[in-house]
Amino acid sequence: MAIRDFRRACVPALVGGVALTTALGVGAVATAPAPAHVASDVGLKALITHGSATNWNADGIDKFYGLDWNEKYGPTVVSQFSLFPYNVNPDNLKAALRNNVGDPEPDLVLTSGRGSGAATVTMLLLLNSGRPEDRELVLNTRWILDNSVNRPNGGYGSRYIPFSILGVYPWPTPTDEGVDIVDVGYEYAWNSSAPAYVTNVVALLNSIIAYAYRYKSQAFTGLPVDPALGIDPVTGEPKLEKGYHYIVEVDGTVTKEPLKSLGNTNTAYVTYRADGLPMLQPLRDFGGQFGNAVADLLQPALKVIVDASYPGGDPVANPDRYITASLFTPPDVAIKAIQTLPSAIHQGVEDFKKDLGLTKTKAPAADERQSEPKPVEEQSAPQRDDDTTEAPSAAVAVSSKLATESAATSVKSVADSGDVKDVKDVKAVEDTKKATDKRVRPRPLRKLVDRVTKALTPKATRPAKTSKPSTGTESGGASTGQSDSGDAKSGDSES
Repeated sequence: MAIRDFRRACVPALVGGVALTTALGVGAVATAPAPAHVASDVGLKALITHGSATNWNADGIDKFYGLDWNEKYGPTVVSQFSLFPYNVNPDNLKAALRNNVGDPEPDLVLTSGRGSGAATVTMLLLLNSGRPEDRELVLNTRWILDNSVNRPNGGYGSRYIPFSILGVYPWPTPTDEGVDIVDVGYEYAWNSSAPAYVTNVVALLNSIIAYAYRYKSQAFTGLPVDPALGIDPVTGEPKLEKGYHYIVEVDGTVTKEPLKSLGNTNTAYVTYRADGLPMLQPLRDFGGQFGNAVADLLQPALKVIVDASYPGGDPVANPDRYITASLFTPPDVAIKAIQTLPSAIHQGVEDFKKDLGLTKTKAPAADERQSEPKPVEEQSAPQRDDDTTEAPSAAVAVSSKLATESAATSVKSVADSGDVKDVKDVKAVEDTKKATDKRVRPRPLRKLVDRVTKALTPKATRPAKTSKPSTGTESGGASTGQSDSGDAKSGDSES
């Protein structure tokens, strides 16, 4: 039955798609009038919700983000969704908008999924109708498009043009017409974050599973708060700055980035990061502790592979940039992924071992030393057998820099006060710099050889003792059995 209905629908869907494309191209409305199915009361202002392919009657959409939309916009007006023909959805939305004209307050159109695609087509038809009142109607309406299939970079409707055969609108939501839009998307989710390079089947599978896990979760998803703009006192809706992209991390941290769109951009984008790869979530949900360990093993490498199916290797970047699908990953993205893959595999193995308790734990003394700031010399690079020194690591450079800056601050404050101790502090700074300078770094292996040589040399042939301070320090350290690192520690503690 389903196959027969699908075959019967293909021909009219294709014809309808061609007709609507022609209408938009010439800027005229070519759809035949149809009775709009609009439910609920009609008033001067309203919250207009439009259904989607899996929720024709828009059930629960007026509760999105846990906000009381009706308090500000009045009763909910439901515009019912229809799979076919093409013109029914925009006709229903246009009727709902026109029935609520006349109030100075703008209406709010709140949609999701393919309903957001219907909202996009409604905008385009009205903006290009040639009638000023239609354009004014669009510009005086607020539009919130959740998980939109027509997000310019990611929506599967605008990404995969052939889906128009199935009745999916292929045009991206306009970003340069000055329309008041908030576009909310979710990393990896099929509707709003579909992979761009379709030969990456791993990414396609991950995206479909992401859609399933995100389904009907909007009522429990809060919009990000911009401290500079505050919150609407009536609805509790956070105010978002247009022309910006708000990226919400898993821990709730929000990053605000300016869009790169040209023209009259009046859109704010919101994208929620996924908590790991959705395709591994079933392992975590049903596999117990071992399933979670396996997911941790696969996660880093699979993430590299999945992210390589998005432009620039970033699933959330540039949501306003219209990018359609292509077969293969570009060379620069593929090379970057290949270079990252070995370290990702290693990370997965380490996470797996840690989950199963296979990672060796360090001795408490070592842990204590790591938890405390180390002296500069103790942080110096390891020595080779040939008495050459390796280049210091980044962590050493940071730690040494902090120590130097701290000492320099002390010198400045003491010198300004006129205290005599500034000379000692300057010496401490110089000692610290020497310890971090590769050219003058102490060589304990060479010192050890010198001490052994002196110990084996007969007393009669030993050179006479001198009053050189450095010699006395070295002999004193040897007699007490103190190591080179111990000398360095005492010297650093003074500084």
